[in-house]
Amino acid sequence: GIATGKYHGAILTNSEEWEVKSLEAGRKSGDLLAPIIYCPELHFSEFASAIADMKNSVADRSNAQSSCAGLFVGANLGFDYPGIWMHVDMATPVHCGERATGYGVALLLTLFGNYTNCKLLNSIAWNDFEPPSKRICRD
Repeated sequence: GIATGKYHGAILTNSEEWEVKSLEAGRKSGDLLAPIIYCPELHFSEFASAIADMKNSVADRSNAQSSCAGLFVGANLGFDYPGIWMHVDMATPVHCGERATGYGVALLLTLFGNYTNCKLLNSIAWNDFEPPSKRICRD
């Protein structure tokens, strides 16, 4: 929420293609996303532990927690993991005061709707997307 504000989730992935698909799905669904910085080489010290290989918590909560979460995912999958992974940090937009917003449901249905036989989900899922570039939200 510090990096993206109250209304945007953050997307962190090891695939530029899926980052773009996620941003498009966010614009189409209304569950907006913003890409965030991923610098795992700068954040290993956040997970230092006298007992474990890595703590499941950062030492400094003001030091790019979302990027640290990506490091945690990458480290636990293995940095040589050949597949694609995504981390959608939605801790801030999922609530408004004491109420849940429902953020993320439409985003994930739009993003993954092409991978089902459901015609309704197919109709809202992304089809073609623009190549990666800085652009304004037009949808």
